[in-house]
Amino acid sequence: MGTLILMVEDDPDIAMMLSDRLKRMGHEVMTAYDGQAALDAMEKVAPGFLLLDLELPKVNGMEVLKRVRKDWPDLPVLSRCAFACAPANAQAELLAQADYVTHRQGGDGAVRELCDLLLVASGRYVDLLQEAMQ
Repeated sequence: MGTLILMVEDDPDIAMMLSDRLKRMGHEVMTAYDGQAALDAMEKVAPGFLLLDLELPKVNGMEVLKRVRKDWPDLPVLSRCAFACAPANAQAELLAQADYVTHRQGGDGAVRELCDLLLVASGRYVDLLQEAMQ
């Protein structure tokens, strides 16, 4: 079985697309649709990877990220964001807190980028490249 991924995404269409793709890759996916639900889930279950949107209801993604860094400092985090609509100081703060940041809006490009990052985070990227070259 793959990594347990907690996906925090308030857009049901994006959440379904990413979840389906990640499950086909062999990962287990839990979805939280707001920041508070994500924090509640992490109190109960320890995910191996956090996929975090920044614009969330109840508790915003930056607040979730700060709490994750405090309580689960070793948890790899990929944050989806659009700096164009973020406050001026958000870019530096996000880059300091998150392990990976993707700027893609969605679709296959974002899924490919996410898959690459998951492989890198799990240490499998180089192995798969070597297998493909044999």
